Amino acid sequence: MANQTGVHGSVYRNDDYVAVNRVSWGAILAGTIVALAVQIVLTLLGFSIGLGVMSQATDTSALGGVGIGGMIWLVVSTLISLYIGGYVAARLAGVPTKPDGVLNGVVVWALATLLSLYLATSAVGTAVSGVAGIIGQGLQTATSGATTVAPEAAEALKRNPQEARETARQAVDEVQQQYRQVRRQAGQTLNEAQQEAAQTARQAAPVASGAAFGGFIALVLGAIAAALGGMAGIPKDVVASTATRR
Repeated sequence: MANQTGVHGSVYRNDDYVAVNRVSWGAILAGTIVALAVQIVLTLLGFSIGLGVMSQATDTSALGGVGIGGMIWLVVSTLISLYIGGYVAARLAGVPTKPDGVLNGVVVWALATLLSLYLATSAVGTAVSGVAGIIGQGLQTATSGATTVAPEAAEALKRNPQEARETARQAVDEVQQQYRQVRRQAGQTLNEAQQEAAQTARQAAPVASGAAFGGFIALVLGAIAAALGGMAGIPKDVVASTATRR
């Protein structure tokens, strides 16, 4: 008699063995979608509560407390959503072993993290593209204006060449003077900007370091929450068993 198993996952059979597919990408994808949806719902709930508190705040200390509370709620809601996502993935996978449930939950955490980073970077890229489009439109407008003025300057040169040459010489001298002045101002501004950037970098380094470490802790906690959800989501009513053919 061929081997048999009570596992609900993907099963491959022949006369000698029964192999269970320990990774269910459909379940992992479903868990990731559920995790992101729960995250959105909890984030909206946090925004509604935070905006309600801000509307009644009368001093800056209360607003600072709202900001700290918002960060705490973001971390808590992320952990809850990843736990639920890991639970759903393990439950739908139907593999009745704790290591497999944990691994399904961890994969949900990884996929949700990558999707969140992709969405964030896409939003930033869209904003940068919009700014670049505005700048390009401005340059195009300036070029069109210069093209319109050029024929008028040519007509003036034909009417009175001497006066046009004198006017052009004065314009060139004025432009050169303005260029030298702008160059000096730009050099001073650049030096001041470099000094301010260096000072800002020194001041921001501890904050950035703390934020990076906080992000590391949040990601680790998210992985743990998803793993615990995967462990809790393994089906309790399914037991794998095999029977060897004699």
